[in-house]
Amino acid sequence: LETARDRLATRPERRAELAHSRATAMINAGRYEAAEHFARAAVDAAAQTDDPAVQSASLSALAGALNLQGRLDEALAFSDRVMALLPRLAAPESALFSERGMLLDNLGRPREAIPFHHEAVRRILEQGDRSQAVTSLANLACSQMDAGRAHAAAGTLRRALSLAEAHDEGAGTCNSTVQLLATVLR
Repeated sequence: LETARDRLATRPERRAELAHSRATAMINAGRYEAAEHFARAAVDAAAQTDDPAVQSASLSALAGALNLQGRLDEALAFSDRVMALLPRLAAPESALFSERGMLLDNLGRPREAIPFHHEAVRRILEQGDRSQAVTSLANLACSQMDAGRAHAAAGTLRRALSLAEAHDEGAGTCNSTVQLLATVLR
């Protein structure tokens, strides 16, 4: 899997970036063990830098690959390291909060997940990404339901539906997801 481009990438930031890109591609392809391999390479390269953004992205990719493999305790350990880097990040990405929320949901800790989903929604709305906001609101509603907060979940889903309709998603995936969740809540 090593290419000439990899051998030329001598800077740790560049090695981390390349490995992170491969990890992301493997996650998107459903090849989670391969994603873990590349994410670990990204973490190793990122550890040689002083850049918290590179470090957090690499650690987050590894936590995600482990989460998708059902290795939740390991994923949580790497997610904790991402959270420890937050104060050093100029503008933490919303995905860091969303991923932490989903991991906590998977661990059966929806009450702890809710603030992370709220923060992800806030950041996504600040960026103006309505489609992603609908998905994040659906994630928040699931956590609220799992935490026994059906009334809050219903309100969150109404907000997501309103946003999806305003965004005119039509038959898009996010609108369909929210519609399905709203039906379940009725």
